[in-house]
Amino acid sequence: MIESLRISSVSQRVNIDKLLATVAFIFIATALFVVATTPPATGYEISIYDAYPSYFWFFIIAAIACGIIILVRQAFAQKPSRWWIAGFSVILFTNLVILLLPFARGYLTWGRGDVLTHIGYTKHILFTGHFASAGEAGANHYPVIHILGANLSLITGLTPELLAMLVPGFFTLFYMVSICLLSKRIASCRGQALLTTAFGSLLLFGLGNLMVAPSIQCFHMLPFVLFLLYKAAISANRAAYSLLLALVLLLIPFLHPGEGSIFFILILLCLGFSLWCYRRIKKPLEKAGSTVSAPQSISFINPSLILFVTWFAWFAAFPLLAGIIKYVWDRVVYQMGPTAAMEVADTLAKANLSLFEFTELFSKMWGHVAIYCLVAAMISILVGKRFLSSTGKTDSSQFTFSFLFIIFGILMFVAFSTGAIWVAFNRVMLYVIFAATILSGLGLYVLFRNWHRRIGMVITTFLLIAAATIGVFNTFPSPIVRANSAQVTRMEMSGMQWFFAHRDEALLIDHILLNPLRFDDALQGVQGRLLHIQKVDVPERHFGYPQKEMYGESFAEGRYLVDSKISRVSPLIFPEFVDLLAFRPQDFYRLDNEDPSVSKVYSSGEFWVYIVRGMGTLSP
Repeated sequence: MIESLRISSVSQRVNIDKLLATVAFIFIATALFVVATTPPATGYEISIYDAYPSYFWFFIIAAIACGIIILVRQAFAQKPSRWWIAGFSVILFTNLVILLLPFARGYLTWGRGDVLTHIGYTKHILFTGHFASAGEAGANHYPVIHILGANLSLITGLTPELLAMLVPGFFTLFYMVSICLLSKRIASCRGQALLTTAFGSLLLFGLGNLMVAPSIQCFHMLPFVLFLLYKAAISANRAAYSLLLALVLLLIPFLHPGEGSIFFILILLCLGFSLWCYRRIKKPLEKAGSTVSAPQSISFINPSLILFVTWFAWFAAFPLLAGIIKYVWDRVVYQMGPTAAMEVADTLAKANLSLFEFTELFSKMWGHVAIYCLVAAMISILVGKRFLSSTGKTDSSQFTFSFLFIIFGILMFVAFSTGAIWVAFNRVMLYVIFAATILSGLGLYVLFRNWHRRIGMVITTFLLIAAATIGVFNTFPSPIVRANSAQVTRMEMSGMQWFFAHRDEALLIDHILLNPLRFDDALQGVQGRLLHIQKVDVPERHFGYPQKEMYGESFAEGRYLVDSKISRVSPLIFPEFVDLLAFRPQDFYRLDNEDPSVSKVYSSGEFWVYIVRGMGTLSP
């Protein structure tokens, strides 16, 4: 009778998971139908979220929620089944739909600034068959991502601009799959692994989810590197995994020779040191009555040496090393330049936001990160108490990732408040989120496993769905998170192409959020841009109005001004910060209609080229 009831319970649980998976895929299919029937963008879009109806986003969030519920149910299930694969697949497929939306909207490419230069590096390889080394024009510090882009372009026939929209999303999905693989190696039981997989399967990194940035793609390799490290230590086929690990470690510095490589070395040293502490301290506690087993012995010295030697050999070839040392020295010793904390405090003070407005903005921008970090901080405290207790039990994985979370949390605080680290605090935050992801999955399962299991399932599911919702709505820059969309339009690219073909190369170029150097990289490759562009600059605030009658009074010689729609929609994106904007609607109206020193020579509806006459000189 008891066995019959148990079988019935398992069957009922499987039926619920099957129903959730079916509903989720129906939601995904409906969302895909909406994507397929929505006309593509015709110009610059302030927000990709406004391009689709609200019910589309409901289907997206509902599908992810179904996948989360399946994973959490399977994590806490007493009888294992393979339906967790359906839940994980639902989340991955929904994430893929989200990450490919710029492609579905028909954007030329996604990402301004550095992304355009990375497109130029890729084109340089396609044009010449090699990348420029140190000392050459257009020297390439990050050749791996550009070699990958060039090879994919040759194999598939896709343009580098299009691949810049596609490749980052697949790195993001690879990161999620790697979290799943890593969790199976470090978790003490199946439930821990599945809950960690659930925490690692959400979109957590904002624009980093879908932008070509070697530092971010390098970070996305981290869980796979750690997976190989653990497999090389405990697998029966150690030689094969050790060889693969060595090859990946040799590749990392060429993917990103900056904080990517250095942080990998620091992570390996932190993990090794934490395991050493665990063995030295926990063994006496075991003798005092604890039943915690000693962790597996894993060597972190050789992988760290491989990384360091390769990194130093590559990075020392470039003059950046001396510049970084000088930068850190100036910030620490001479306190030169404002810190990130100063800049944020100054902006908030000028914006004069109410407590509610600040809380709302913070939750939209960083709410999912706050959820993960608060959970990880709580788990770290509990792990520390159990670790130091003679009767407490904790496993090595929870201890090592608590240690990693604390170390990188401190580094992030230092980067934010002092500027003593050359890396921006939001880049350090990636590694804090990674440690929090692993720690949250491992720790919450242990916390709720034998204590109010059903309540724990509800709490965990709620936290994950809340984090997933925030993550979906801050993946793309938009007015929701007070950021300009990273879309590059065809009008901008064709307008820049016309400008480079017809301009007077002797004249300087002013620009607003439209750096001509970057566009020249994307159009011509990086090998010779400085040979034919003398100087670019940003106009003074409000074009000098109203202190000056004309924009041309700001300089003695004539120059160009290139501009596009992105600079003119800022009041819609930053409504709380309108008074802080460098260029307001009335400034552009005066530029177009009332300033005799300015003449428009090109217009495509969303891209403009002006000639500005320097006062006291002949018209150019």
